[in-house]
Amino acid sequence: MNNIAKYIGCNEEDEFEYYFEINGQKVIVFNMFGEPNMLVPGASCSIKINLFCVDECQIEPINGVKYGIEKSESSYYAYYLYGKLEGNMLNLNGFIVEDEMFTNYKQFEFNFVKVKVDRIDIRVMEKNINEQLQ
Repeated sequence: MNNIAKYIGCNEEDEFEYYFEINGQKVIVFNMFGEPNMLVPGASCSIKINLFCVDECQIEPINGVKYGIEKSESSYYAYYLYGKLEGNMLNLNGFIVEDEMFTNYKQFEFNFVKVKVDRIDIRVMEKNINEQLQ
């Protein structure tokens, strides 16, 4: 599933570090696939999020309703994702992250969870789509 995000820019000193606004939150992305040099800062694009975990992603249920993305203090690129687990998808309030690893956590399905990932990678599916959004 593709989601709409705003491309903010890249780190001029680190060719693998990119900045996006996802659901109103600034996110540092370690890798971006799909012609990153063709993106215009400030433009919206259709993306797919890929999660990266060194060993195994940590998933735990939470009480109440919580959506969002929070920076983890454990690593520069690590994040906590909060949302509702629905099959192999994590719903971040309309922004969907699909990953087969979620199928290993059927016990949390249809519950709100916190997912710790070591890195977020992005695949750009369609770039500079501002005109289509107006």
